[in-house]
Amino acid sequence: MKLALIGQSLFGQEVYTNVRKQGHKVVGVFTVPDKDGKADPLAVVAEKDGTPVFKFPRWRVKGKPIPEVVEAYKAVGAELNVMPFCSQFIPMNVIDFPKHGSIIYHPSILPRHRGASAINWTLIEGDKKAGFSIFWADDGLDTGPILLQKECPVEPNDTVDTLYNRFLFPEGIKAMVEAVQLIADGKAPKIPQSEEGASYEGIQKKSNAKVNMAQPTEVIHNWIRGHDKVPGAWAVIDGKVLTLYSSSMLSGSVPTGQPIEVEGASQPGLIAKSGLILFGSDGKALQVKNLQFEDGKMIPASKYFSSEETASLDLTDDEKKMAEEIRVIWKGILSNVPAIDDTTDFFKSGAASMDVVRLVEELKQKCGGVQLQNEDVYMATTFQSFIQMFVRRLRGEDQEEELITRKIFVTPLTALKFAELTVKAGIPKGVINIVPGSGGLVGQRMSDHNDIRKLGFTGSTPIGKQIMKSCAVSNLKKVSLELGGKSPLIIFSDCDMDKAVRMGMSSVYFNKGENCIAAGRLFVEESIHDEYIRRVVPFVIFISFGFFFLFSPTVFTDVEDHMFIAKEESFGPVMVVSKFKDGDVDGVLSRANNTEFGLASGVFTRDINKAMYVSERLEAGTVFVNTYNKTDVAAPFGGFKQSGFGKDLGEEALHEYLRTKAVTVEY
Repeated sequence: MKLALIGQSLFGQEVYTNVRKQGHKVVGVFTVPDKDGKADPLAVVAEKDGTPVFKFPRWRVKGKPIPEVVEAYKAVGAELNVMPFCSQFIPMNVIDFPKHGSIIYHPSILPRHRGASAINWTLIEGDKKAGFSIFWADDGLDTGPILLQKECPVEPNDTVDTLYNRFLFPEGIKAMVEAVQLIADGKAPKIPQSEEGASYEGIQKKSNAKVNMAQPTEVIHNWIRGHDKVPGAWAVIDGKVLTLYSSSMLSGSVPTGQPIEVEGASQPGLIAKSGLILFGSDGKALQVKNLQFEDGKMIPASKYFSSEETASLDLTDDEKKMAEEIRVIWKGILSNVPAIDDTTDFFKSGAASMDVVRLVEELKQKCGGVQLQNEDVYMATTFQSFIQMFVRRLRGEDQEEELITRKIFVTPLTALKFAELTVKAGIPKGVINIVPGSGGLVGQRMSDHNDIRKLGFTGSTPIGKQIMKSCAVSNLKKVSLELGGKSPLIIFSDCDMDKAVRMGMSSVYFNKGENCIAAGRLFVEESIHDEYIRRVVPFVIFISFGFFFLFSPTVFTDVEDHMFIAKEESFGPVMVVSKFKDGDVDGVLSRANNTEFGLASGVFTRDINKAMYVSERLEAGTVFVNTYNKTDVAAPFGGFKQSGFGKDLGEEALHEYLRTKAVTVEY
């Protein structure tokens, strides 16, 4: 089908890329003009592909279509207009021109929250569900017939950013592609919107985002998170206009802290070690993690009264080289700036929130040993301060004291003691070498070293990618990777229930859940689901008394496939349980395999034929049948997909450290 894409942003770019992958032809991209010398992401990728790109500043003048703009659009001959994210007003003679009309993405469950600030108002109103609608465009404001809708639960501390990144962005892209295909197949519905429950709210701007402190605490919390990150809720605190980020309801006792005046509040706030504590009219408390001043500088709220100046770091040669690589990344984003010097301010140079996302993602790819959050960019806005922050993070100097203590006084001494024992056991010196230090420093040096020909790594997938890249760039060294996992455990109704409960518990909670092959997700057949949970909970309560660390054993039930905990590795005492329909073997297999990880898996059933059928089709390097965590030194161990490659244990592990040579001799 011939498509015209009308819109902008990374969302528009992803929709463009994915509809083309489905075989549809994009005959024209209509997006916004370059801003400060930078093209919109949609325009960038389309121009690279040779797709015609039009950058009209407007489509109408005084409410009337501009004839030459409309004619340029009609000339591309689109059969459907796809509008993934569009900030411009498009004339109706453009909307109705294609054979199939126009479809639009809207980030709310219509008819609720019509208007441009739908995500904000979903959170501000305290909605328990969020979602998006893809609808057929008409002459109203978000009033056209619905093509499809999808929804997700709103988590207690969701922000605009987290809700968008977790669900609205990734699932919205998939849904736009699905909608196009439904239209191409002649199966797309047109369901009229009901006016019952319809609402329209105005656009949220900085000027109307001030927090009213004379309200219940939860209302204040919803207001703050409903404006996080854009446009940012603000209040007058200590006589200054401060924007508030990362709000969460405070449970338990209020921490001690230094009082601070909050305009309009029933009582002063507190600057505590955990952040800024604010009180609502009901006396309850919430906590704000980050504060931003009017000049754009962001700080941890806990540091508001701190006058400490951090000493400037002297960079090593390697760190200076990395700084120059980061300078190139900044220049690629701030293309309108002639040169990036130490005083260049990321935001004063024209960067916006989507540029923050791009910077963080590019740094992850380039320097995978350092994990940054979007907030880090806001807290170090000049190039010099950003490099200082980045290097501190690389060196591990900004970790919490207790984490540093654990890193220094557990792991390195254990490894050094092991080396000492190998000498006593008679292993020649030099065969085993222990190099203490952080992975970001020592691990990176090993990956880059030209005298090392083979490297094995056990750790996270992002770091594994960085190591693989470094090994390739340095000397194309051989590498084996044992990375993250989200191992599925499928429990059928014909299992030995006592054993499935016992092994299910150990599959999750063994070693406090800090286990690479821990069962990251349990799929329990519907007919035994409630009984299984009923049996598990008492055991979880019992073992909780023996857990003396930050996170107690937890069970999540009714987990849906799109949820964060269903996708990401927990690496802690968290049991994630989903049910599947009775007898739906292929369905649960599809769900179990719908992950980028493939380290381990398990199945509990008395039917050996079913067990072998499932084992053969599970996309994981290890499958446990009616047991779990039962490895053997003779059995090869290793993952599929983004859980890595190469094998530990067994004869295959030796092959990772051997080379095959062919010698041909002619007498």
